[in-house]
Amino acid sequence: MTTVADTRRPSGTDQPPPHRRKTSFCAASAHNLMSDSISNLDLSPTTSTLSGVMSPVSPVPSSNAPPSYHSPLLVPARKAVAPTPPVAFACLMLIGKDKIRIAGFPDSCQELMRNVLSKGWTGVDAKRNPAPGVYEWKLTKAPWAGDAPLASFRLIEFILFSLSKEGWSLALAAGIPAKHGARDTFFFRPAERRQRHFFSIIFGTHMVTLLDAIDPRVCEEFVQACETWPGGAGALYSREHGAFAVNMKPVGDGDTAWPTGGKYQHAMSQLMCAVLQRMALAGYECVTTYDVLDRSTSWYWNDAKGIVTGSMPSIDIWVFAER
Repeated sequence: MTTVADTRRPSGTDQPPPHRRKTSFCAASAHNLMSDSISNLDLSPTTSTLSGVMSPVSPVPSSNAPPSYHSPLLVPARKAVAPTPPVAFACLMLIGKDKIRIAGFPDSCQELMRNVLSKGWTGVDAKRNPAPGVYEWKLTKAPWAGDAPLASFRLIEFILFSLSKEGWSLALAAGIPAKHGARDTFFFRPAERRQRHFFSIIFGTHMVTLLDAIDPRVCEEFVQACETWPGGAGALYSREHGAFAVNMKPVGDGDTAWPTGGKYQHAMSQLMCAVLQRMALAGYECVTTYDVLDRSTSWYWNDAKGIVTGSMPSIDIWVFAER
């Protein structure tokens, strides 16, 4: 049987306690540190309400994450940005048989339009200001009546060129109900100033006309497009002030070269596709189409006289420019 020696010091002896190893800090400092920590700790019991009965709750640390006392992340302040101004559109209206009206353009465009009309047309009868920011000019010889269609088309080209040069780009052209005395309206938006030249291709009832071709390649591509017509293309008429016309031989029944039914109903659309393709190969695109002439008083190409004359029930004008 093993006995354990009693290591207790006999009472009545004055022997000092055995030597203990020194620690890294003194006992007094530890005592003071513990005292400060305990004094800062709130040991008072807390209570919680459960079914109306106050019950003591032990100060057990919460399982929820402690609140953060760090400063919030510094988010760089966003610089104040001035709102982008809305794009201002303006319009040019062809009214009745002899009027041009503009709205939404700056006042400086009054002088521009006056110069354009004086150079691009035979004369201006009057000018008026029907509303704030709206200006109207009455032209001589009724350009939208069909009496001088080629000159009217050239006037439109010159207007588009002049406005593009001043920083107004053509957005689209839209038809306005005829009962209001208006024809097509052209809409413009501010853009970079550009000296952009325009030319026209006019689809008549019996022919297609190229007006003011910019370079010889345009003429070549135009003729090749017309030759795709299933009925065959007629002779190419020489220019009259830069106009070339190709007679289109009728296919199917009807008073025009363009069939409205039957197996060739798609032929005119295919011809238009060929025109667009050929102009694209030459580096040009169609920027808009419009229709300004009366349906009952339009024009056709007179073979004997070599001029535009007569009446034609329908017409459409396509405007092209450099891409």
